Amino acid sequence: MCLEKIQKEPGFGAYHHSTRAASKKLRAVMKGMFIDALTSLPFSRDDKLKILDIGCGLGFLSCVSAEFYKNARVTGIDTFKHSSLKGSSLEKAKENAKILGFSDRIDFKNSDIFTFTPTERFDIFVSNLVLHNLGRMRFEAYSRLRSWMQADSFVVMGDYFLPS
Repeated sequence: MCLEKIQKEPGFGAYHHSTRAASKKLRAVMKGMFIDALTSLPFSRDDKLKILDIGCGLGFLSCVSAEFYKNARVTGIDTFKHSSLKGSSLEKAKENAKILGFSDRIDFKNSDIFTFTPTERFDIFVSNLVLHNLGRMRFEAYSRLRSWMQADSFVVMGDYFLPS
């Protein structure tokens, strides 16, 4: 009897007020939009970049970033307790990165933009559906981001993506 190795799929969850199937479809659209945005940046896909994923949830954008930039180091931060993703946890984010082969380049931290204290500056910041929920506190968040930037850093936010 021959048993084939079953490839496990990452579990990026279902968004609030959504089904797994609808969330998976939305992520496919978001991935395309983020790849379009990353392609427009003045970096090579082989550059050794430092990327911060703000409100990383289960690591979807962290993994998209690591897949696109082959030599990037990605840090994903999230508190995981107020996530819009059902069942979000630090352990599940780490498992998703491991399944996709990125665990050596992605580091997830249980933190948020107001408590995170980086020891380095970042080249790219990615975020989806997080910063707009901060209300007026987003201005403090933007100020913190500015202090973590390189001279030529970029912020790629999906907070306003509306798929047609």
